[in-house]
Amino acid sequence: MKKISVFLLTIITILLVSCNDDAYQDPFDTGNHFTSSNIRFIKIDTFKVEMSTFKFDSLETSLGNRLLVGRYIDPIFGEVKSSSYIKLRPYNFYIEEDATFDSIVLSLKYDNYFYNDTLLQKTIRIKELNKELKLTSEQSYFYNTTNTTTFNTVLGEKNFIPRLSNDTISIKLNNSFGLNLFSKFRANLIGDNDQFIDYLKGIAIEPDDNENASLMGFNATDLSLKIYYSFPDTPDADSKFLEIKSDNTQSNTYYNKIEGNRNGTILQHLGLQKNDLPSTALNNYSLIQSGIGITTKIKLPSIKNLKQINDNKGIVFSSKLKIKLNNSNYSRKVYNSDSLYMYVVDKNNNLKYQLSNKNGKYVVAYIDKLETEFNETYLMVPVEEFIEDVMNNSTYEDYGIILVPFEYNYATTRMVLNGENNTDHKSILELIYTIYDN
Repeated sequence: MKKISVFLLTIITILLVSCNDDAYQDPFDTGNHFTSSNIRFIKIDTFKVEMSTFKFDSLETSLGNRLLVGRYIDPIFGEVKSSSYIKLRPYNFYIEEDATFDSIVLSLKYDNYFYNDTLLQKTIRIKELNKELKLTSEQSYFYNTTNTTTFNTVLGEKNFIPRLSNDTISIKLNNSFGLNLFSKFRANLIGDNDQFIDYLKGIAIEPDDNENASLMGFNATDLSLKIYYSFPDTPDADSKFLEIKSDNTQSNTYYNKIEGNRNGTILQHLGLQKNDLPSTALNNYSLIQSGIGITTKIKLPSIKNLKQINDNKGIVFSSKLKIKLNNSNYSRKVYNSDSLYMYVVDKNNNLKYQLSNKNGKYVVAYIDKLETEFNETYLMVPVEEFIEDVMNNSTYEDYGIILVPFEYNYATTRMVLNGENNTDHKSILELIYTIYDN
């Protein structure tokens, strides 16, 4: 940034206001600083902005209540794939001795989340885990990098085109698998949950490796595995079933392994969490992708020069970073997030805290169509609180803000943001600074 004397010459708008003791006390909440003072508002849009992209080394994905399954190819982010791993639990262990096995069916209920093209055919495969889904003593969550192995045998498969209006999809599993499980319940070889886990560690729900369609969200607590049976000696009797559900008696009993392959994309050199890629290395874009853990980092390296204005006699009245979203990067199938949380990270991209205002409410970046005539969309990022932190603590000068969409840990919603040097529209910081003179 240029020296402060030159910087002051580039101020866009200066509004001089004289006020009495009470005129600005409520909206500014500045106390005695403004008593018997002259106030000047200065609008500035010349502070330097630095935007970059990095990926978290791992992301907790055993949060929420969503099983996320599918695969697609994104033109910017590359391959996106998610499989779910679930620990099961029967809530009844009794099957009558004279019962006869009919079938075994897994039902999955949509939770209304989808990403990419739901008009294309999908494939879901069910496999059996070969090891119990269990945290180690050093773990608190499962992550998108957690590896869980399965047996090779496919227990069941379904090809379908998603229809959210149908609410639920059902997948008939192998009769041999169902009969074996049925027989153990009927013989009372499975009489409690420990005995059940000894036999069935859990299941995996996986997409086809060649699928290029969509990711679908299913409600984890509504997963239902039903063993249907009947009684041959009483043919008029209704068929009965024993139901097995996802284990909701404890936390971390299911997770999503969300992975990406960025080879051949502008993100192919994205490495460790501590290493950013500047927007200039990404076609002047900064990128965000939920589930995978990609996020945009924003730094304001010259903001501390505010202190040089009027001998540091002033406050930031409002400040927003205005970032354009190029509509050509979005569609109804690949849509952006309306709102994003804001976190502060240190120079190595370690999380420090979630940004909140003086009332304790989290600060949120939001989408705003400022120029509806031209169908232009912007992400507005309020940064007053962050600037105040930087001004009051020199350690924060190396810190940055990251943007995190809602449902960041169990979705794949992505965003493509114009960088600070994008020729279409540079991302700029618009700041109103209030100066008071005693």
